Amino acid sequence: MNRIFRSGLLLAALSIVASSCSKNGDAPIDPNQEEPHVEVPISVALESTLLTYDAKTLEDPQTSGRSLDWDPRNSEVTYTIQGSSKDILDDDGQASGNKSKIAKYNKNLTITNHPTRDLLMIYKVEATGKPTQLTYEKATWTYNTGKQTYELVATFNIGFPEGLGEEDLKNGQAKLSILIVTGGNSFDPENKSLKVGFKKPATTDATKTRKAVGPGGIANEVDLPVPYASGWVTLQYARTDGTKNVFRPTGVVALKPQGVLLTTTIRNNSEQDMKYKGFTLRSNALQFEGEIDLSREKLLSSDGMTPSGFSVQDYFVNTGNKWVSNAMCSNDYTPFYETSYIYDGDRLCKKGGVLSEDVIVTWAMPVKGIETATDYIQPVGNTYRPAMGYAQTHVYAEGVKTTTGEAVTAPNYVIAPVMGTDKALKLGKAYTVNAEFYTQPKQTLGYVLKEYFGVNPTRRWVADNSKNLDIPLVSNKKVTQYGFQNGLSTDAKGFVKVLTQPWMELLSLYTPMEFIDNKDNDRFTHDPKNKEVRYRVLEFELPYAKTNAEPTTFGYRNFVTTDAIDWCNTDQGEGLSYAYRLTYREPNSFGNSKRSPYQCLMRFTARPNKGISGSDTQKNRYIKYIDIESVYLGKYFVGNLYDTPIPTGKKEGSNHLLRAAVDNELWDGTKYPSFQQGYITRTLASAGLYKDIKPEDGAELDDRARRSTFDVDRLNFHWGMTTEKENYITDLLTKEVSTNVNDNAKLVEKFNTTDDLFYRRGFAYGGVNGDIFTYGHGVKGQPAPGGAIYDFTQKAWNLTYQALRLFSTTYQGAGNTPRHQTTNDPN
Repeated sequence: MNRIFRSGLLLAALSIVASSCSKNGDAPIDPNQEEPHVEVPISVALESTLLTYDAKTLEDPQTSGRSLDWDPRNSEVTYTIQGSSKDILDDDGQASGNKSKIAKYNKNLTITNHPTRDLLMIYKVEATGKPTQLTYEKATWTYNTGKQTYELVATFNIGFPEGLGEEDLKNGQAKLSILIVTGGNSFDPENKSLKVGFKKPATTDATKTRKAVGPGGIANEVDLPVPYASGWVTLQYARTDGTKNVFRPTGVVALKPQGVLLTTTIRNNSEQDMKYKGFTLRSNALQFEGEIDLSREKLLSSDGMTPSGFSVQDYFVNTGNKWVSNAMCSNDYTPFYETSYIYDGDRLCKKGGVLSEDVIVTWAMPVKGIETATDYIQPVGNTYRPAMGYAQTHVYAEGVKTTTGEAVTAPNYVIAPVMGTDKALKLGKAYTVNAEFYTQPKQTLGYVLKEYFGVNPTRRWVADNSKNLDIPLVSNKKVTQYGFQNGLSTDAKGFVKVLTQPWMELLSLYTPMEFIDNKDNDRFTHDPKNKEVRYRVLEFELPYAKTNAEPTTFGYRNFVTTDAIDWCNTDQGEGLSYAYRLTYREPNSFGNSKRSPYQCLMRFTARPNKGISGSDTQKNRYIKYIDIESVYLGKYFVGNLYDTPIPTGKKEGSNHLLRAAVDNELWDGTKYPSFQQGYITRTLASAGLYKDIKPEDGAELDDRARRSTFDVDRLNFHWGMTTEKENYITDLLTKEVSTNVNDNAKLVEKFNTTDDLFYRRGFAYGGVNGDIFTYGHGVKGQPAPGGAIYDFTQKAWNLTYQALRLFSTTYQGAGNTPRHQTTNDPN
């Protein structure tokens, strides 16, 4: 899924040395201990190093009283935006030749810009049977050019449990440890919390130094208050001279960068120059603003602050934007967090694949326990589990338009992210987020004709959302006489052809959806984590346009498709029922580098109807028609139907994000017109069959009076070809029945003269529960599957007329108004 996340080196080593002295110390900021204590002057000698963010690469898709006046400007480090030796990966995970950019720590500029540095030091004194004492101190360290280190000369009054003193540290009766913290935005001395989180703009243009752009300008240099912490480090007694006791660690104290650092870039692989205003990052795996709780209660309740492998993740409390759905029936797997950076004016990204010179540098804290997505091959019942509840991070471009000011609707960047990853990002690492503008392939559904074909020249093309009795029925003899099995050039619709199996899969005619919870089969399964969720995950062959040029050529290959019943789905009687599909996902793309540019989201809306009173179909609701709607999500979408928030185009309120299979109002174009930019619609009619067809009726018949009523024949039968046998037009059978489809009489004779088991399926829904309509007869004298013995002669003749839907190599466009929104509903 075309997302490009690359990590890079963020910091170089920064040595910091602390030594002891008997004067000029900052007073303790936490004198009011809850337990009885005493304060004792203690001299310490410390050396510390600012470590770098880990430089490992993430190839994603393709693939750092008394008050404490903490000045964040004295806690920052300086980075410059530089070229990387690593390529951005293409959609297949291969090197593109286009080099990434990276934010790198600049030691010289850090020293020049920040000759002093504020650090928070927390001293801990422990002794058996005594309450632990913490002392909070802030000190300003000054850079020593001779030693090439930051240096502190100070003495601190450290709280001891009552009855203990310095000698107890020397003889091992008490233990002294230190935790050093730096960076962050500010420190609250009352609550002992360090505020963290930032996003800052920068440029790749090395000539735009801070001096060159002036105050407020966007430079190649950027100061960042990256938070660092050491973990608890034991200080041991050591005599440095003959006059005083000194306590020091066994080695250098390493300050490790906390969270992750993200450098967001964007390149333009579309066919025109683009303007944009900024970016929004939304994730269930990253939190972008918060506080690190360094209170006594929190620090003493966890052993997480160890020198090796520690992080402040356990101490982080989110205070930034957090989204949780309030939809009925919802049961969230994880909340989502977001942050945005909007420039003062538009930014330009030129076509040709070159990176824009503008970048955004953002800090984030990974969510503990979130996991990288795993492939759908995990079996659940008779299907597979989609990637729900796993890591999802999407980047959305804001205010995208052409250089002449027109909004860009293909892709619809309101809902299509410009980057996405389903990897859980690792603590202490730096990533480059390579976003992309690109050319959208036309949605495949748009190549299906909006009309049904009729052999009568005066009713040659009938809109797909017309009433059922308006839809013409065409004989299989006429289908083959016209040559639709091989394709036919037409003036009105281009080169058209009868539906093949991949096209029927796209429309759900080959593998029907379920619109209600069908407990009698195992085609769909209930999710083990959330019992309301019922879905299936399949991999089957689908068509796709190889080029946007017309006429196009189609390719056919396997994609992953997730189908799901409406989260809140209940038995809705004869009301509308919904099912959802996320399709065209690249196989084996979960948690790795591959992405599909064809990915789209679809809603299937069915109008069910019961059979005629007194018939055996009364309990099974048949489908009057199915509206299909499709929106393009693009190659960077890594979410799912249930727990991924999708932008609606609104910027405020609880409805600015909704979920595809949970919040049905997302599909309301009157409320959210931005969601439906570029969306495609088609309707599958249930035109049924003619009654009592005889040989003398011939190959052309247009007689509404002979249409079936709502009994077993009033289904959405459609002509098509299976891939089992090329140029094979019958009644969409899956096995050979006749070799001469031009001759209806011979076809019916073949059906009915065999004494063997005859059991076939039509490409039509057997009911709103997703059953496949089947028909046949058993071995002579024995029942067919399902228990009934049919006089199949008349059924076979009736099936020689069905509705004819075609696809074209010329794009047909958006489609007609969905039938459930017209006056043609409910007939």
